[in-house]
Amino acid sequence: MKKFIRFSIISSLLICMFLSLCAFDKDAQKVFDYADVLTSSEEEEITNAFKARNDAYGLDFVFVTTNNTQGKDEVQYSDDFYDEGGFGYDENHSGIMLLMDFDNRKVYINTVGSALAEINDVEIEVILDQVFEYMDDEEYKDACLAFLDASIEAYTSSKYDDVNYSDYENSRPQSDWLSPVFGDSNPDSAASYFRKPYVSLPLAAGIALIIVLIIAFARRPKMTAGSSTYMAKNSFSVKHQSDVFLGRHTVTRHIDSGSGGSHGGSSHMSSGGISHGGGGRSF
Repeated sequence: MKKFIRFSIISSLLICMFLSLCAFDKDAQKVFDYADVLTSSEEEEITNAFKARNDAYGLDFVFVTTNNTQGKDEVQYSDDFYDEGGFGYDENHSGIMLLMDFDNRKVYINTVGSALAEINDVEIEVILDQVFEYMDDEEYKDACLAFLDASIEAYTSSKYDDVNYSDYENSRPQSDWLSPVFGDSNPDSAASYFRKPYVSLPLAAGIALIIVLIIAFARRPKMTAGSSTYMAKNSFSVKHQSDVFLGRHTVTRHIDSGSGGSHGGSSHMSSGGISHGGGGRSF
């Protein structure tokens, strides 16, 4: 009997130790500003905002900035960072991470566990829309706080559950192609994209080259002789004509029309064996 009691006590202690190791640590670091785009006070503000919402929603919120992904793309980098960091609120590793990748010039949102189950692809785009309201002006703290609020809204709301992804994309405002000159408030629009020097300068050079070629071609002397210059009038006639059937070649494709929106987004398996979802956008 004594042995049984001793065994029960030891087993209980081991179970408690195991649970304590696996328990969610809200005081662990959640903001990793490797790209050094935040001030200390901004990091603290984001951290406090994360902590205030972890328990309320059962999600682990993580924010990472980097200018060196070690040769990985934004998806693999965010997957590995989340897995190796041991993030996640429960046994399903529930959480959502915002990555600002200044190496690949990408913003990526990574969803795991209940966040993956509840936030679909359309809602990922809605969150990115909110984040990009601040990216063009390099207001990274505000972009992160917008990510936090939009993520919670997507997680708790059913507004976009029945919205088809293509329908949402078609409903988004189309940018004005003249707005690079007159201004544009949408940082993810084509106008904002063409304002970037590495895009606008080569584009301007290409347009200038086309104009020069057109002018040079127009100044060339025109050929006055044509196909009928040295041919007697009405001297050409067709004596025989026939149609030859060479064969038929048909290409068929399957077109997936889609079935509307639903809970959860597209997912993939990370190298750590955990299912991840999410989506990203260039900046």
